[in-house]
Amino acid sequence: MRDLTAAEDNLLNGSICPFCYEQQFLEGPHGLGSVNIMCAGCDAKFCYHQGLFVAQLIDEPDVHKAARVLCQKAARYEAGLE
Repeated sequence: MRDLTAAEDNLLNGSICPFCYEQQFLEGPHGLGSVNIMCAGCDAKFCYHQGLFVAQLIDEPDVHKAARVLCQKAARYEAGLE
């Protein structure tokens, strides 16, 4: 587990995965003002402390999934779909 950098934290506060830029997350366990979330794109897992607006990385992203998501986003952008 590690604290996110300021740039990573800013992206996550905007509901954007700092590793693959996916905007869909799956909620996990809640407790004591925090919630665990997992990126639907690269499986990175975070513990988000709701009252403090601070997050920690629980589990690193799957770099192969992250790369695939980024390539798909780039292809959609090139095609004018994003």
